[in-house]
Amino acid sequence: MVQVLADLGIANPSVREKNVERIQRFLTSPIGRKVMMGLTGLLLILFLVGHLVGNLLLFKGSADFNNYSRTLLSTWLIYPVEIGLLVMFLYHAVSGVAVWWTARTTNPTPYDIKVSRMSPASRKGFSSSTMIYTGVIVLLFLAVHLITLKWGGDGGKFRDLAGDVKSMFKNPVWVGVYVVCMAVLGLHLFHGFGSAFESLGFRHRNWLRRTTQAVTVVLSGAFLLIPVLVMAFF
Repeated sequence: MVQVLADLGIANPSVREKNVERIQRFLTSPIGRKVMMGLTGLLLILFLVGHLVGNLLLFKGSADFNNYSRTLLSTWLIYPVEIGLLVMFLYHAVSGVAVWWTARTTNPTPYDIKVSRMSPASRKGFSSSTMIYTGVIVLLFLAVHLITLKWGGDGGKFRDLAGDVKSMFKNPVWVGVYVVCMAVLGLHLFHGFGSAFESLGFRHRNWLRRTTQAVTVVLSGAFLLIPVLVMAFF
């Protein structure tokens, strides 16, 4: 047992420190950042799918939606999950800025070149060229979303969240803000979803990119329609 621990570096402080240094170097290297961006990106998309399913309960009824919200708030698991989401989101955002800045400062010209769609050497398009800007907008939207709907209202486990959502989306300004931001999220994912798989080592395949783009359209489109439908029918 001691030998096994020694081989893993657990029983040897110097080996353990070297392993930690290797991990730190990997996480802060360009390749490591891209791999972790891909992994955190996919996990965040998985969260968005679950979040969408929960949001759709609003159309089943206010009671179902509020029960869903209260169930989440009543379990202690919500706290480590929220902390994990926050860490993933911040790491994803910081790594994205670092990768963008490195590409811009080390090789600025190719980053901005527009290549024809017929060229197999590049798949640069509007979505890929605006990732940093759409990412910043999504970050700002998340802050607004948390302030208004998660921490807003009267608070507490027995908050009428369904009522808060309906009240908010009676205002066409808020509806417009959410529609625009969900469109921006879709634009970010349109390129980012497929790129996440490539960052994890999956070779580019047309079917994979088309599948991720189709999922992006459905996902962002569903989020976009929620405020519109609430304003129209509630």
